Amino acid sequence: MALRLHPTNPAGAAQQVRELTELAEQTRADLRAVTQDRRAMNFGDEVAGALRLLRLAGVDATTAGVQAASGTPLDELWAWAVREGTANVLRHSNAARCLISLDVGRSATRFVMTNDHPELSDEPTGNGLAGLTERAHALNGTLTASITGNSWFRLEIEVPTAIGAAMAEVST
Repeated sequence: MALRLHPTNPAGAAQQVRELTELAEQTRADLRAVTQDRRAMNFGDEVAGALRLLRLAGVDATTAGVQAASGTPLDELWAWAVREGTANVLRHSNAARCLISLDVGRSATRFVMTNDHPELSDEPTGNGLAGLTERAHALNGTLTASITGNSWFRLEIEVPTAIGAAMAEVST
């Protein structure tokens, strides 16, 4: 975006570079904290960071149901899902739109992240998705990542709601 703005709006381009630099520095600090196990992942923080990063990249990023779910016992799983999903949108698509949603139901809690214009492949794979699948399986959950019939990428994780309730009882 900064490169596109530079010829007609150098001040706007400079502001974009400043914002990206700030975001990169925060991301680096966050990654160090995570890899050194100094801080737990937080769903609300990851969503806020993802929205900011995606919007800086020109993606119309929106959410549904995520504010009410922040702070739940499954917070860390959803935080990792947002981080992996955001990386996939930025690395493996030319997305113009992205939606992050979380639906807490009676029997299951479902995280879904969708975006348009994915790089088309039959079966999305990778280390990030493999690690996220392991995290979901550890909580009796499932992960699916696929290209939908309307050519959108869909990352979905579903975990039994009872798992989250049981984790909340253990932590109190």
